[in-house]
Amino acid sequence: MMKLIGGTCFSTWIMKWTNHWLACIITIKIAKEAGTLEKLEPHNCKIGIGECLHIIAGKWKPIILLLLQLEGTQRFSDLKRWIPGITQKMLTAQLKELEQEDLIQRTVYAEVPPRVEYSITEHGRTLEHILRQLNEWGIQHINYVNEKRVDQS
Repeated sequence: MMKLIGGTCFSTWIMKWTNHWLACIITIKIAKEAGTLEKLEPHNCKIGIGECLHIIAGKWKPIILLLLQLEGTQRFSDLKRWIPGITQKMLTAQLKELEQEDLIQRTVYAEVPPRVEYSITEHGRTLEHILRQLNEWGIQHINYVNEKRVDQS
């Protein structure tokens, strides 16, 4: 079992810091090329791509967002069925974080049994193009890697 740092799995902690510093490096490079490097505050690299990675980074958030954009409003159990590898606890946590960022909306209906639905917000829709491109690139990358393996054997 991985050691925990402040209740976080070590590999998750490393991934978050790696994403943060990678975003800092990219942000500084872009600012340098644009001639605006002197306007960057060195203590705050959570701008631009860093903020985006902070919000949507992870194994499940982009999948949840793309799923809600492509399939529309979904109940919790439907989301769980669409994403077979996710645990109930992880799905709950990811949905809560996305809701806090106003990327998805949680609607609770006063019924017995209670019905809860999740849908993409207008703000969340602004990620549609990016998520589709990431998905397409991922498919192309899988094909590229598979072709490379076949060529090497």
